[in-house]
Parts: sequence; C-alpha cells; structure tokens
Amino acid sequence: MLDVSEVVGQPGAAKEVPLTVGLDPGDLGEDVLRVLGPLTGTAQVVGTEEGALVQFRLEGEVELACGRCLQPYRFPVDLAFAEEFRTGPVAVGSAELEADDDGSTFVMVADGLIPVAEVVRQYLLLALPMKPLCRPDCAGLCPGCGVNLNEEPCRCEPEAGDPRLAVLRKLLDNPEAGG
Repeated sequence: MLDVSEVVGQPGAAKEVPLTVGLDPGDLGEDVLRVLGPLTGTAQVVGTEEGALVQFRLEGEVELACGRCLQPYRFPVDLAFAEEFRTGPVAVGSAELEADDDGSTFVMVADGLIPVAEVVRQYLLLALPMKPLCRPDCAGLCPGCGVNLNEEPCRCEPEAGDPRLAVLRKLLDNPEAGG
C-alpha cells in the first residue's frame, strides 16, 4: 500500500516516495517462471482535487521461459507509467475499479492508501514480450527428436520425402532415364 494521505485533495502538493513491490509469479501467467526479487523504484505523488496522480518508476527482473527452446532466461523490467487514483470506497480485499466518464478505469483511494500491487502487476504484464525469446536467433527445439538446436545438432534421420513424388525424384536422380 502506498500512503498518499498528505497530498490527496490538495492540488499541486507533491512528494516522492521510495517504493518496493513484491509480486507472485503465479499472478503473471505461465511464461513467467520467477520474479527475481521485488520491483524497486520511486513513486512521484502529486495531489489533485479528486485524489492523486502517481508517476511510477520501477525496475526489477523476471525469469521467463523461452517460447522456442523452453529454456529459462532473465528479462530485465523497467516500468515507467502514471496512474490517477481518486478518493472513494475500496472493496474488501481488493481495489474497486470504476469507469470514468471517458470509459477509462481507475483505482479508488481509501483513507489515503493506494493498493499498488495490482496496478504494477498489470503494467508489468504489458511490459513482457508477447513471444519471449532467450535470444533473437534462438533455433528452438527439433520437432522430431526434441533436442535443443541451440546446444547440439538434430539427431533425426533425413526425411525420404513424400512417397507420392518418388517417380519425380527418380527422374531427378537419373536425368537420362527421363527421355
């Protein structure tokens, strides 16, 4: 929870707060294997008439599973985003989301406390790659024998090809027989 009670409802009032946010990898999807420590950084809080505008700057590291070779690798996370929080009730156990006039959602503030973990989780998910790759030229796994092609060559026997094209293959192998 982030305490912004000093600036809520006071337009222009500001403070910077060090921030540490711990997240559970189970809440981040199947590609995130581990969160390597909490995300750390700062929150610049500016009071508004209806609540507070918070500019987050967080860094950390997560361990992802490569989408091609399935090997774990470290992915640095650098988040910078702003979110407006408005005063109002908070549902028991979680932040209450409510639609604004323009259709956007915002997290409500109660007693000057902001539950930042869910907001940070959502922005972290947006920062993760859609197709995580341990490196851009990852060769992946062989679909036949399953060997990691980044570490060793494929052990599969070369394919004989489509049996329906065997007659044409014979023509290519022996050009004089084709007439």
